[in-house]
Amino acid sequence: MSILMRSGIAAAVLAVFQLGVMHYGKSLPPADIGPTKAKIEAVPLQIGPYEATEATLDEKIFVATQADYMRTLSLVSPEGRRASLSLGIWTNFHLGLPHEPIYCYPANGWTLRERRRTEIKAPGCEPIEAWIVSFDRPIEGTNGREVQPAVVIYWGQLAGQVVLNRSDIRAVKQRFRRTDIEEMPPLVKVHLHVEAPTLEDATVQAEDLAVVVRGLTKDL
Repeated sequence: MSILMRSGIAAAVLAVFQLGVMHYGKSLPPADIGPTKAKIEAVPLQIGPYEATEATLDEKIFVATQADYMRTLSLVSPEGRRASLSLGIWTNFHLGLPHEPIYCYPANGWTLRERRRTEIKAPGCEPIEAWIVSFDRPIEGTNGREVQPAVVIYWGQLAGQVVLNRSDIRAVKQRFRRTDIEEMPPLVKVHLHVEAPTLEDATVQAEDLAVVVRGLTKDL
């Protein structure tokens, strides 16, 4: 695995899993993460055309994310295309996404190029929106003449709803406060990181992979 890919995974984990920290409030204590964790652990190691291997996560990074659980996979296609998939669980999180990739990636040497929403249409699933963000960073030894593009696609899932921002998360919490449910389900974050020779290649690869991942994670 390249140095850039390893740094990308580290940045991805920090960016993907840090959703901020705030208690739910006395009226909605967090639910047990056991069932959700089991579903994440059941995500297979064959993801579309990609073969996945478990990535070892540095303990310091795990602590920094303040997640309850996380799983990170390194993906390789038969053609040698590489990506990473990170899935995490929080029972304690902020109403927004304060530690998004647009902040964490630049801190790890990446330059932000674009951030926008994209639609993911997976077979058997309702279409969803997700964030797609493009970055690049100088390739070591080129004196900045060559850059490595990367594309990140990510979204949150809370109580069966896709959440992308403060308003989405607040709406789900308010809905639960109006019910007899006594515990707030955990929040899951899905994060894909793709590197390719060109930004166009990385974008196509990330969007295609997101469709497969959505199908595998829709019930988390």
